[in-house]
Amino acid sequence: MPIIASSAASAASVAPHVATAASAGAAWWAQGFWTSELAKGLPAAFVALVIGLAAAGIAWRQAKIASAKLKLDLFEQRFAIFLAVWRAVSAPGIKTVNLDEEVTGIANMPSQTAFLCGRPLGQYVREVRDKLARYRDLGGSGVDLLAFDVTQPLRDAERVRLRAWFALEAAGNCHERFRPFLDFSTWK
Repeated sequence: MPIIASSAASAASVAPHVATAASAGAAWWAQGFWTSELAKGLPAAFVALVIGLAAAGIAWRQAKIASAKLKLDLFEQRFAIFLAVWRAVSAPGIKTVNLDEEVTGIANMPSQTAFLCGRPLGQYVREVRDKLARYRDLGGSGVDLLAFDVTQPLRDAERVRLRAWFALEAAGNCHERFRPFLDFSTWK
């Protein structure tokens, strides 16, 4: 029996401590411990939230500006290519233009155009370059290659055909091919 009596005595000695802890918990809440601790952290959390939102807004605007700058840089490079190609297709119609300079000016543009505008436009620029070089070689610049040649009528016919092709390209076909890359409403 001494064991049961000692258990009862220890239970009686623990009971006041449990009651004290329970009443202390109620005292913390009643005194506003939790609410006052949370209230102390609210201004810091609010400031952190405002700073985070401001940083996110600035980052979003910087991303939009960087995207617009990239598009503008691409447009400038594509426009430079367009001007060089348009000048090349217009060259056979202008007597004062040196065709050697025009062929040299667009010599490396097919690969650059393919990179910036796509393969089909790069192939078009290659076609312009090759036809312009052929036109120059046929004496398109007004300089006769040979004083007397039995193939001159054939060369003249090809030169006339190439000149007509260049006239069509300069009149609008060149611009139509570049239009998707030079249109501000649909940036690519």
